[in-house]
Amino acid sequence: MNTELERLTTDLATRAAGLTVTDQATANQATELILAGKDMIKKIKVFFTPLKDAARTSWQGIVNTEKTELEKIEPIMNTLSRGLSSWRADEERKRHEAEMRRTMAEEERRRLEEEALRKVKEAEEQAEGERKRLEEEAEKLRQEAAKTDNEAAMKRIEEGRERIRQEAEENRRRVEEATDKAIDEAAKAEAAMAPAPVVPDAPKTSGLSMQDHWCFEVVDPMAVPREFLAIDEVKIGKVVRAIKGQITIPGVRIFNLPIMASIGNRTKI
Repeated sequence: MNTELERLTTDLATRAAGLTVTDQATANQATELILAGKDMIKKIKVFFTPLKDAARTSWQGIVNTEKTELEKIEPIMNTLSRGLSSWRADEERKRHEAEMRRTMAEEERRRLEEEALRKVKEAEEQAEGERKRLEEEAEKLRQEAAKTDNEAAMKRIEEGRERIRQEAEENRRRVEEATDKAIDEAAKAEAAMAPAPVVPDAPKTSGLSMQDHWCFEVVDPMAVPREFLAIDEVKIGKVVRAIKGQITIPGVRIFNLPIMASIGNRTKI
């Protein structure tokens, strides 16, 4: 900083140190120091203005150059990133759909197997009921045979035994046919099904990873909760200064806090 400005600043600080306004004399001293300080502020601003302008120009030039170089790369990166994100999202969707179709196919196959087993079990249970009935009927015939030596009765008993044997054989055949039919139906139904899709591998982008990037847009400003609203202090300040206190704003205290200003140029300090 300029040596003369430094000397004047030090002198002003020394004269102001310990000064307390208690009477007209000290008020005059304070007024003199304020006016001197205002003059110093002007000189300091005059001294630093060209330096700031030069620095601002240099900084803006660097910023503009940086922006120019970034604008060459960033659009390319954004386009590639959007394309990559879209591709990965589409691949993940296809993978999810394939997994769902494969799961549904596996569940349908299990259902067909369970249906075939149920039919086989029903046939076996029916056969077991028939077997018990035939055993009971055969036991009755044995008991009748033990009680009689009549030739006609023996012939009738023997015919009953032959009928029971034939029914048992027929029942066995029906169970085998029902079992074969259930298995054949399940096999045909499964063969008619579309093959379970192959689930593709998860998409890979070596060196890059997908990160969540949550965004938002306000679709109904009136519905936004109060805790997400910000008070426009700049707008309030403009209104208060323009109306000069002749306004009431709910939730805002408006008051006047005078500051010292030089007569003539009205410079504030």
